[in-house]
Amino acid sequence: MRLLLVLILALFQLAAIASDDMHSMGSMSGFADSLLSHEALRGASWSVAFYSISGDSLIYERDQERLLSPASVTKLVTSAATIDALGPDFHFTTSFSYTGEINETGFLNGNLIIHGNGDPTIEPKFVDSLHAPVLFSLVDSLRANGVRRIGGNIILRTWPYALESQPSIWEIGDVQQGYAPAIDGFGFNSNVCHLSVLPGNFEGAIPLLVLDPPYAPLRLESTVVTSAPESKPWVSFHIVAEDTVVKLSGSIPLGSEGQFLWVPVQNPALYFGRAFEHALKTREMEFAGSVVVDRWTHSANDNEHSLFVHESAPLVKIMEVMNKQSDNFLAESVLRALGVATNGAASSEAGQIGITLFLSKQGLQWKQVSLVDGSGISRRNLISAQALIQILTKMQSHPYAEQFKSTLSIGGVDGTLGGRLGSPELAGHVYGKTGTMTYVSSVAGYLSTTWGEEIAFAILCNNFQTPPRTIRAIQDRLIERVARGTSKSEQ
Repeated sequence: MRLLLVLILALFQLAAIASDDMHSMGSMSGFADSLLSHEALRGASWSVAFYSISGDSLIYERDQERLLSPASVTKLVTSAATIDALGPDFHFTTSFSYTGEINETGFLNGNLIIHGNGDPTIEPKFVDSLHAPVLFSLVDSLRANGVRRIGGNIILRTWPYALESQPSIWEIGDVQQGYAPAIDGFGFNSNVCHLSVLPGNFEGAIPLLVLDPPYAPLRLESTVVTSAPESKPWVSFHIVAEDTVVKLSGSIPLGSEGQFLWVPVQNPALYFGRAFEHALKTREMEFAGSVVVDRWTHSANDNEHSLFVHESAPLVKIMEVMNKQSDNFLAESVLRALGVATNGAASSEAGQIGITLFLSKQGLQWKQVSLVDGSGISRRNLISAQALIQILTKMQSHPYAEQFKSTLSIGGVDGTLGGRLGSPELAGHVYGKTGTMTYVSSVAGYLSTTWGEEIAFAILCNNFQTPPRTIRAIQDRLIERVARGTSKSEQ
């Protein structure tokens, strides 16, 4: 109880400092140092930098060379490297071809081949997967190319993508979540499915398991039971890389609403194939064969005939969703596209080589940045505020500067900053990327002042025990202080 009172008192003191009139705190350095050194933040690690791009001068720094975990601010680096290599108008493609012949009645006496090339945008998980508008449009394109019935198999070709699932760089708790799905060059419903666990009609009854979509390539094994109405619900699941079995355990209280889970699918190509088969049948097109995944064929052979190619939205539009909504699946897919462009390989490792090449072009050394994924899920990612400032500054003069900036969340307007930095002097003037994990809170981006000064900022905090909202409030106060203006004498 005493510890709780001490913590509450510390938070009130911190709030009092943060709400003080900023001009009364004197210089930016005095204000920031006082704020970051408060008793409630003891033990926390900070790496902070504010840099005037317009004035080519450092406004404030605190341990700016310290390497800390950036969480999803990693996506900012992934975005910069990828738009530099591919350009904002790059499109993912999905190619359709066939073997055999299509007769005058539209019967395909052969196989339909779908070559996935990493498009992560087909029916993202925030769209009702069962309606599948994109898949229906693909079926309509088949009709437009003379196909009415398919006599052979649907073959899903994944090369140059290897199946990557549950990498060792991610913690075991992460790889079981819907925000960390497998990748193999095909994307449907963000490569996850929705599972509802609903209580039975009496205590001890077997709960009802509802998979959405029902054709997801998963097999459920459950020991979950219906428990007493007053009990607490808990359901956990375990899935092994490249396996179709999901093992569930736990209990659901009688009469409760149930538990709702996002489950990562371990065979994305098969998932896409079954979804496409469902779309065919919904459109009343006959399909007599099977869905087959081919992970070994490198290119089309002489017996194949091209039908059509589906293109995704431009890369810059994909990265808008990726950064504003902090979508991990999109980030990991974009990283692999970078790998193909720079190394000819669609893997996380190849993508990291692409990022290293980009960082080298910006004058950054490996000691300043150490990233192992594209999304920021891994706690092995390390970067300093100084390195982020250098990247942001370089991107400000990049040929694709405006497109890159447009992908970032806007303070008080949209994305993960939509509920922050919305005061009249800041709303619409802060463009940034946030990062949040347990004991990690980060934000980096640009501040455009009302008098026309462009400022790059990076605020990384690790190893704190105060509530994350307190860290976010401190980050916002620092940005607000800079936005109100500091003379050179204050800096």
